[in-house]
Amino acid sequence: MPTTTSSSPASPLVTCTCWPKLLPVATTIQGKGVFPESHPLFLWNGLGAAAPPFVRALASERTVMLLQINFSNLNFYFLIPKKPQSTTT
Repeated sequence: MPTTTSSSPASPLVTCTCWPKLLPVATTIQGKGVFPESHPLFLWNGLGAAAPPFVRALASERTVMLLQINFSNLNFYFLIPKKPQSTTT
């Protein structure tokens, strides 16, 4: 597991959670600093329409861990892409 620096005490927990499954990690803007941006699995700060096309494309194809910070709470979300509906006739 690569070592990277972060000022957050939660960073080792996040790294241990994402690394075994190779989950890309995105944060909300408030979550900047919880996961080091120099980590190989760091994806982007934010998701959605404002994110660059490569981020949106990856998030639509793979499970992504999203970190959200609200005051003193750290919330983990696993964004799992929907599989296309089969069109069997």
